Amino acid sequence: MSKDRCAILACVMAAVVPSAVGRTDAFGQAPAFDVASVKQNTSGSGQRSVGFQPGGRFTARNMTLRGLIAAAHGTPQPLPLYRIVGGPGWIDSDRFDIDARAAADLTDLPGRPGWSSDGQQMLKALLVDRFRLVSHQEMRELPAYALVKARSDGTFGPQLTMSLEDACGSPPPPGTSRSAPESVPCGGVRFTPPERVSARHMAMDEIARFIMLNAVDRPVLNRTDLSGHFNMDLEFTRGLPPPESQSSTGERVPAAFTGTSIFTALQEQLGLRLEPIRSRLEVIVVDDAARPDPN
Repeated sequence: MSKDRCAILACVMAAVVPSAVGRTDAFGQAPAFDVASVKQNTSGSGQRSVGFQPGGRFTARNMTLRGLIAAAHGTPQPLPLYRIVGGPGWIDSDRFDIDARAAADLTDLPGRPGWSSDGQQMLKALLVDRFRLVSHQEMRELPAYALVKARSDGTFGPQLTMSLEDACGSPPPPGTSRSAPESVPCGGVRFTPPERVSARHMAMDEIARFIMLNAVDRPVLNRTDLSGHFNMDLEFTRGLPPPESQSSTGERVPAAFTGTSIFTALQEQLGLRLEPIRSRLEVIVVDDAARPDPN
């Protein structure tokens, strides 16, 4: 993800908002945080974070409104940004810090950080209240990728191997992966600088989701017909377009396009391929929004 270095010239805004907590009232209003502070972030930093914390807390740092809308939707993780469409241009440029707290710990996240569907409902109410957000859901046909086997004989690449189904109950036997280190948790992913990814015991649906969230800007649908679990080691350069969209006229390719794209890495290292398709998906359409009023 590229760092946003855009300077934002705006004042700092903050407010404390009392509200009903953890219940739906007679008018069908969603549960809301007990108190919430919203401040515009003008640091210009590319660092950002968002999530729910013990004690019924929600914190966001340096987040755009589009990112906050994504955090309020999707299960169990934030909705990918490409499924938030429309809205004024500032929802991708202005950045905000939020500190909010419910009256009690979130019932589906007792005493630990993580992702909370209860908290998401409160975040939706906060966005409506503070940003005057108006949105609706609809189905749209979007560009997507199908993850398919790249080789006619169905063989894997050298950096993709089957994981034994009991591998999570004992150390992986020799030969189950080119390099599935003990430090990679079962069902987890480890990033090694500069751009190497090791994953252990992941279903192909999970690998497709990882690619979707970390390497491309489109939905990725698993069409490999591969069952079971897999170990993989993948090395690629983020942000590179498909090879066919790079210079094909013999001209010098810009330095920004050098490296190994996810498209090339998948074929050469895993024996998989991303095939462009179109897919109907539910999206959140932003009809209207306004910057929070300063105190």
